[in-house]
Amino acid sequence: MRRSFTNRLFGGVCGGLAQALPLRPWGWRLLFALLALVALPAALTVYGLLWWLLPQESLVTRRPRPAINTLLALLLSAAVLLLWLLLAGVFVFRQAQSGAYHHVLTGLALALLPALLLAGTLQIIPAGLYDLLLRAAPVLLFFFGASLLMQRRVPAGGLLALLVSAGLAAGVAWYAYAGRVDTVLDENQVTVSDAIPAGVTTLQMNIEVLATEIRFGAAAPGTRTITVRFSGSQESVLEHSFSDDGSGLATFTLRETRPNPYPRLESVGRGVMTVDVPAGIATSIAFAGESGNATFDLSLVNLERLNVDLAQGDALVTLPAYQPLSPGVAQNPGELAVQNGDLRIVLPAAAAGRFSIAPNSSPAIDETRYRIEIAGAQWLIIARDYDSSAIQLNYVLTVPRGSVRVDSAG
Repeated sequence: MRRSFTNRLFGGVCGGLAQALPLRPWGWRLLFALLALVALPAALTVYGLLWWLLPQESLVTRRPRPAINTLLALLLSAAVLLLWLLLAGVFVFRQAQSGAYHHVLTGLALALLPALLLAGTLQIIPAGLYDLLLRAAPVLLFFFGASLLMQRRVPAGGLLALLVSAGLAAGVAWYAYAGRVDTVLDENQVTVSDAIPAGVTTLQMNIEVLATEIRFGAAAPGTRTITVRFSGSQESVLEHSFSDDGSGLATFTLRETRPNPYPRLESVGRGVMTVDVPAGIATSIAFAGESGNATFDLSLVNLERLNVDLAQGDALVTLPAYQPLSPGVAQNPGELAVQNGDLRIVLPAAAAGRFSIAPNSSPAIDETRYRIEIAGAQWLIIARDYDSSAIQLNYVLTVPRGSVRVDSAG
C-alpha cells in the first residue's frame, strides 16, 4: 500500500487507501472530514500516522515495500472505522441520557456511514446497492445541516430533517436510474442459433424479455434455423432450450433474466433483440415483454397463432396472408395485449380480420374495409368481406391504456 502521487489533495493518503481497499478516494476523504468534526485530534493523529507510515508511490520505479507498513496501514484504517462507531455510540448514549432525543438521530446518522462502508467492504451489501448508497452518502451532510438549523426552531426538527433527507436520497436514486433506463447498451453481445430437424413440421416459440426492444422477422427463404441476436447489459442472462418430441413438434424457449437484483448503475439500460423466424414451418409464437417497443414483421411466416403480452411500450404487428391450419385456433384465438402503450395491426389485402376488443377503446380503422359491431360486453372489428374471405384471422385485443389501429398493407 502506498500514498497516491496522482490522486491526492494533501498527502495522497485517501488515494492510496482507495487503491488497496474497495472504497473510492472521496469516500475516505468524507470519512476523515466527518471524523474531524467529531474528534479532530483523533482524525489528525490517524491521518498523520498513515502519511508517515505509507511510502509515496513512484512514477519511475516500483520498490518493494515492507509488509509491516501495509499491515499497520490496514490496522489504522480499521481503527478509523471502529473509533468512529465508538464515538457515535457514546454520543447517542449521552444524548439519550440527557433527554436530548433530537440529537440521537444525528448520532445514529454519524454511525450509519462507517457501518455502510464496512458492510460494503466486507461485501455484505450487494455491489449495485452499495454503489447507489455511496452516491447518496452526501445527503448525510444535508441532514446534519438541516438538523442543526431546525432542532430548536421547529418541533421534532431532527425527525423532520431525517425525513427530508430520506426523501432527497430517494430522489437521487430515482433520478440516477431514470436517466439510465432508456440508454441502449451494447456491452453484452449474445447470439443463439438452433437448426430445426427435417422432420419438424410445427414450431412453438416462447420468448420472454425484460427492458428490451424486440424485432421479429422472417429468416431467409429456405432457412430452417432460428437465430436470436441480443445486445444489452452485462447483467442480462439469456436462458434458452430447444426440444423435439419426435412427432413433428419442436419447442424453442428463450428467457432473459437478471439474477442480480441490484445491478450497478452503469449496467442499467435497454437491450435490443432480433429474432429470425423460419418462413416455411407452421409456427406459433408466445411473447412476453416487460418494457420496450415490439415489432412483429410476420408477413412471410406461416403463423398459426400469436400471443403477445407487453407491459410497457408500443407494438406493431404485421400479419401474413396465411390461413392457420391448427383446428384449435378458431376456438382459442391469439391474444395481443399491450398494457401501457399503443397497438397497430397491419393485414395484407388477401386476409380478413376479426378482432375482439373492450368497449370505448376508440379504435382507428379503415371504414371502407372494416366495421364495428357490439357483441355483449365486447366490440368486434370485422372486415366487411370476412365471411367470404379465404384467409380469416381472429384475435382478441387488450389495450386498456392506449390506442388501437387496424391498417391494410399497401
